[in-house]
Amino acid sequence: MSETPIACAFCGKGREAVHRLVGGPHAYICDECVDRAEELLEKEEIQEKEFEQPSACALCHLPAPIDALLAILERGFLCAICLEAIRVAAEESQSRKTGN
Repeated sequence: MSETPIACAFCGKGREAVHRLVGGPHAYICDECVDRAEELLEKEEIQEKEFEQPSACALCHLPAPIDALLAILERGFLCAICLEAIRVAAEESQSRKTGN
């Protein structure tokens, strides 16, 4: 009966190709895959924290749910109240220019 070679269950590298293999009840994981998993988890945690931070209007700075804000490319987000104020101001400015 031949012995099954010990290898990482994620990348398939054998004992001789990695620095260390950690054994679990049914599988092994190498130090390289552990490092990569840690990097991915840290990145995911950072993204979750960024998403959890309250969003705010770039004009009035009041917090609002992200789905209630309009994204303005390279400028930030605007809430509906500020967006309406901008629309009204633009219309009034246009009216003054045209004399209507």
